[in-house]
Amino acid sequence: MRLLSLVLLLSVDAMCQFDVNTYLARSSNEVEIQALNAQMDFLSETDFRSPFFREFEFRMRTRDFETGFDDFRFRISPLNPYERRANKQYASAIDAQMQSEILVNYTTVLESRYQILIKHIYLRNISNSIEQGEQYYRQLMLAKSKVREGGGGSAKDLIQLDKKLFSISLKKDNLEAELERVVYLIGTGYTFDGDISWNDYPLVSVESIQNTLEFIDQTDPSTNLYVQNERNKIRVAENDLEINKQESFSNIGYIQAEYRPYQGETLSETMGMQIGFQLPIVDPDRPDLERRKLRLIEDQEDVLEMQRDVEMNLFSYKNKLEAAIRQYDKVSLKIESLLKFAPSASTSTVEVLLELREYKEDLQEMQQEIYSQILSSYITLLQYHGLLARAPYRNYLSDEFTEFDMEMPVR
Repeated sequence: MRLLSLVLLLSVDAMCQFDVNTYLARSSNEVEIQALNAQMDFLSETDFRSPFFREFEFRMRTRDFETGFDDFRFRISPLNPYERRANKQYASAIDAQMQSEILVNYTTVLESRYQILIKHIYLRNISNSIEQGEQYYRQLMLAKSKVREGGGGSAKDLIQLDKKLFSISLKKDNLEAELERVVYLIGTGYTFDGDISWNDYPLVSVESIQNTLEFIDQTDPSTNLYVQNERNKIRVAENDLEINKQESFSNIGYIQAEYRPYQGETLSETMGMQIGFQLPIVDPDRPDLERRKLRLIEDQEDVLEMQRDVEMNLFSYKNKLEAAIRQYDKVSLKIESLLKFAPSASTSTVEVLLELREYKEDLQEMQQEIYSQILSSYITLLQYHGLLARAPYRNYLSDEFTEFDMEMPVR
């Protein structure tokens, strides 16, 4: 019955149309995320707390083998309480570090999926522009062919148009191959039926991206996800060092009860007790602990280096994004001005029509390329701000910033 249900579920899944939110939500299927999930499962089932006692020991001794045992001793060795506390703090530190590591990995995986989608959007937009251009050239060739059949026009016009159409055909083949490769990448993490279309999809506008920029500028780099993850790693290392320090004095002493029936009749005569303490004068682990302290001081620099890298990346991608937006506005204005200039196909030469059409196509392709750069820098900027994997999870390619559910492991 379970097998049948699984088959039906997979069949239904295979028939689903492509959905951006679902594709993003299934980031947990990635190998890196599954490995971290396995570690979180292990942590959830593991207790790092130390026992109260290091060991229990029971001894028996005889003075005469034939008479049997006549000396009994029971020893309890309590654990160093500071070692117990260090293990408890280590459990808290490793939990926080794993949580931040998972967020970092989710952010990286989501960013990768966003970039694949951005690549598909760009290729699909270019493909649509090429098809529109092909349709225009075919109509123009048809019109010029009729003129030629009527005894007018030039054979050179038809040759130029045929050459252009053949060039477009080759470009379409290359573009189709690239689209198939991108679709294959998307399909490796998400099974869907049909094509991926962006025609009716509310893609995020440049204006919405600018509004988002104003919001994320208010975040503090020192609280950044990547910086916090480095801090958590240092905290784990510090707690691990503290555990090793306390373990070197794990044996703090013992309490021993003794019973010797041969010493007398009364309880006070036969019972005895010993208490021992270890004097922390010599520590054979001290050289190793000092070396680890030195490495920890060096590791502290990683936090500052990460903070500098984050600040540099935030500045760099913001600067790149703002420059791309300015270019996008310029190209959009130029396209609008060219659309107003529409020479007659019947009175203009093919050279003029081809030159003008190619100019428009170059500008449109440039506009799509810049828009793709805007989306790419925008998503990378959100990645470095740690927003991609921050709940509530939002689809930042949608102009509506729709939310989606994503299963996150919690200890």
